[in-house]
Amino acid sequence: MILRVSPRQKAWGLAVGWVCSIWLSVGYVLVLDSWLRRWPFYSHLVSFVCVLLIVAGIVYLLPRRSWSLWQIGAAAIIFSLYAVTLWQLNVPAERVHLPQYGLCVLLFYRALRLDTPFVMAVSLSWVLATLAGFSDELLQGRVPGRFFGWNDVLVNAWAAALAASLILTSNCRSSKML
Repeated sequence: MILRVSPRQKAWGLAVGWVCSIWLSVGYVLVLDSWLRRWPFYSHLVSFVCVLLIVAGIVYLLPRRSWSLWQIGAAAIIFSLYAVTLWQLNVPAERVHLPQYGLCVLLFYRALRLDTPFVMAVSLSWVLATLAGFSDELLQGRVPGRFFGWNDVLVNAWAAALAASLILTSNCRSSKML
């Protein structure tokens, strides 16, 4: 028996699966973090992985079409904001939030874009990713050794906003934008 999956089911399955993987990791992050802290270059490793994931996002977005000069400038500003945010986050485990919720926005956007106008899809993907980040923090508050933090909620929303801004920038010349 072959299971046929529609593009809609696949897109929503990936988005919901990603959020579930974030929720499932809540109890294990503390153990992994304490184990990795023994390695002297832990902070650099986390930063490298975050930059690598952000670059993967760039590679995903760039081949779509030729970009205008202002789009390149806007994307440079957005990536500069990513870099400043990475630099400002003192706890290496918090740096993971940037690509984590950036990917969350991208996956929700891909699912929503199948049935929703462009600007609405980007806006709703930011809202859903921010709610996923908030729910992640609520779950963390229930795990021994972890805590709920409004600062983390803001970092999650900021990471989602940067990704949504990048989607808006990369697609702004599209005739299907509105």
